[in-house]
Formats: sequence, C-alpha cells, structure tokens
Amino acid sequence: MFYDFFKKDKNKKTNITVLVNELYSKLNNCNNLKEITTVSISFLSQKLEAPTGLFYIIDQQNQQLNLSSTYSISAKNIRHNINLNDSIFYNTLTSKNIEIFQNIDKLGSKFDIFTSYGDHVAIIPILDEYKNIVAVSQVIFFDYSPRYEELKTIINIIAEHIIKYQKNEENKKYFNLLDKYVITSTTNKDGIINFASEAFCQISGYSKFELIGKSHNILKHPDVDKTVYKNLWDTIKQGRIWKGELPNLTKDGTTYWVKAKITPIFGFYGDIIGYTSIRQDITNKKLLEKISITDSLTSLYNRRYFDEVFSSHITLSKRIDKKLAFCMIDIDHFKQYNDSYGHQEGDNALKIVAKTLNKSLKRENDLVFRLGGEEFGLLYFVENDKDALDIANQTRIDIENKKLIHENNSASKYITVSMGLYIYNKEKMTKDEMYKKTDELLYEAKQDGRNKVKTNTSEEI
Repeated sequence: MFYDFFKKDKNKKTNITVLVNELYSKLNNCNNLKEITTVSISFLSQKLEAPTGLFYIIDQQNQQLNLSSTYSISAKNIRHNINLNDSIFYNTLTSKNIEIFQNIDKLGSKFDIFTSYGDHVAIIPILDEYKNIVAVSQVIFFDYSPRYEELKTIINIIAEHIIKYQKNEENKKYFNLLDKYVITSTTNKDGIINFASEAFCQISGYSKFELIGKSHNILKHPDVDKTVYKNLWDTIKQGRIWKGELPNLTKDGTTYWVKAKITPIFGFYGDIIGYTSIRQDITNKKLLEKISITDSLTSLYNRRYFDEVFSSHITLSKRIDKKLAFCMIDIDHFKQYNDSYGHQEGDNALKIVAKTLNKSLKRENDLVFRLGGEEFGLLYFVENDKDALDIANQTRIDIENKKLIHENNSASKYITVSMGLYIYNKEKMTKDEMYKKTDELLYEAKQDGRNKVKTNTSEEI
C-alpha cells in the first residue's frame, strides 16, 4: 500500500524523493488539465492500491464540482456535477482537511455504485498557496491507515501543477483579450516595433508582419507639429510617461485619433531598453468635437470655437512674445451677389473664399473662422506689424484673383473683401474690446470704398 512505501524510517527520505520525482516526471509531460487530473488520480489510486478514484475541479462561478477524470470506472456512471453544498463534500470544503469515511455501504445511495470497490472513501482537498480549494480527489479503497504528511506532499505536487496550468490558461485568456481589444505595441529604445496587438493591426490596417521591425513613423500624421513629437521623445527618454492625443494614418491614408500612454521599459540596471504604448481609439470623439466647432458649409472653425479660443490666443501671444493679429473679413456687397446669382452660387462663393483663407494661413496656431453669414475671421501670430499687414493684404488680393464675377460690386467686377486688422501688442485689453476695435476698422474699410485693409497701425492698405 501507499503507506508501506514510507514504512522504514531509514529509507523514508529516499523513498519520498523517488515518489516525488516519479510524479513530477509524469505531470510535466501533461499538456492540458484533463491529462493532469488523469495522471493525478491514477497515481494516487495506484500508490494507495485503491480500486478506483475520481477527480473533480472546483467551478466557483457555478458553485459546483465538475468531474474531470476517473480511475478504473466509467465516467458515465458518475455524477458529473456536484453542488458545493453537497453533504458528502461539505465538511471537506469547509475544513479543508482530508476526510475518511468508513463502511460506505451504510452511507446511503450516494455511494451505492462504489460498494463493490471498497468500504472506505477518502475525500482529499487540493489547495492553492492561499489555502483556497481548487480541486477535490475522491479515492475508494478497502483498508487504509494514512500517513498524512506523506500524502500531503503528493497532494501539494498535484496542486502545484493544476494551479500552474490554470494560471497559464488565465494568462492566455488575458493576453488573447488584450491582443484582440487593446491597441498596444512595444518598441526597442529606438522606437522600432517588436510587438503589435491584433487590435493595433485592425485600426492601422497593417499586418503584424508589416509593423514588426518598422518605426512608429509609419503611422505619423503630416499635420502634427514636429514640436509635439520632440516633446514626446524628450519625455520618455527621461524615463517619464507621456500622455496625449494624436492623429495617426492608416495604411490607406485614412486619419484616426488615439489617446496614447507611452511608458518606458527599464532593464536590470535601470537603463531604458524600450517602450510600451497603450492607445484608445477616440476617432468618434474627435469627429464629434470637430463637428461641434466646424461650420458645415465651409468646413472652417465656427463662431462657437472662435469664442472659445480668442482669449487663450491673447494670453498665448504674451507667453510666446509675439504679436497677435486679428483680422475680420466681410465679402463686399454679398447680399447683391445672392440676389443676382442665387443662393447656390452664393454658397459656392463662400466655399471658395473659405478655401482661399485656409491656404493663406498654414502654421500650427493660425486659425480661420466663419463668424457668420459672409463674415470671416483670422487669428495669427507675427513678429511685426508689416508681416501682419502683408498676410492680410495678400489674402485680399488672392480672393480677388479668383475672378468670381460680381457685376454689382462697387469695388471691382469680381468678388472682393474688406478687412479690419487689429494687431495686439501686449496692451491691457479684453477679447470684447479687441473685437469691437477690429469691427470698427472693418467698418472704416467699407466706408473708404471697400476691397481694402484698415489697421490700427500707422500703415494702411
């Protein structure tokens, strides 16, 4: 019997070692939980010289024991699922100790099927490192005086393999979920991609083969200012986490937005060996934001956004030590244009003017707005008054050069614009005061014959 294996004290250490090595060898060759439990119940039954045995795995989610393996008895004759509150197992599950039942033929119908296999049953809990039960073994035998310490050594080995497998399976499930749903990647310290999740591939349009070994520059959006990437690299190279929102380009050139968190990976000696990036797709959020601040006809920023950023641009001009130019633009005699050519042609003219204004301002902090009707606004930073005037005047010329016929325009036979230009130079002023002064300059440009720029500086065009 099993306990005879340890009977001679002088051979106890050697015998335990042999038994442990044998069990480890068998379990290490198992590829799944079914094989682990099959080997375990066979090993226990054979060493105990028990005619039969059962092995159950705890299913905490459904609060039951699920039959995993049997020894020398057909599984079809055994209950496959047993409630955790079942009276036969309850003491074992609560005390977490091995329970031995004698004379099982007197215990009722629960053990009827086993009476021909023996008159004793051992119910053995399998515990993890936190003393939580992960499985239960049930062995039927005839006569047994157990040596509990030796038995626990074997049980601990079985528990170790079950727990290791379950943790590996849990990690696989977690990794599969991460791979499928989390937009993540890792790179070496030079930014060369060495891992990309399936979610990353799906949103970017690239396969893993196309991403691995490539720089993240493959996703770089041309509209992102170089200073953004410089700040990103300066941050992570110092061992700090960078967080921010970035537009990326898919393989086919489509723009998508991500909220990114880039974390340095440190080596054994504290040096940076790579970076991990986790991203969240915020394309829809950005689209809604854009819709809320964009004029639907011209695709320029709308009046709402102008009201949001006007004050911040005044503050920014002080911080970056540059002058802020605010230019209000009005299409000359636009009502007459609509009356003569129709509102469809009027809308077309508005789009052409908007496109021309957009082309005139290309720097990161330059903004173009449709303030309402035929009125537009420009916000841009300059080093001096002359630069502000040159930009405004060239824009005015570019619009007239579109040669959109406007027979009822008193200033030209084409569509033209009048401009009021206020150049802010750190004077104490609110946004409302600056707006009012610019509006007054626009009024002067109209009164002075239109197709002109009026400014608060000594020079006028």
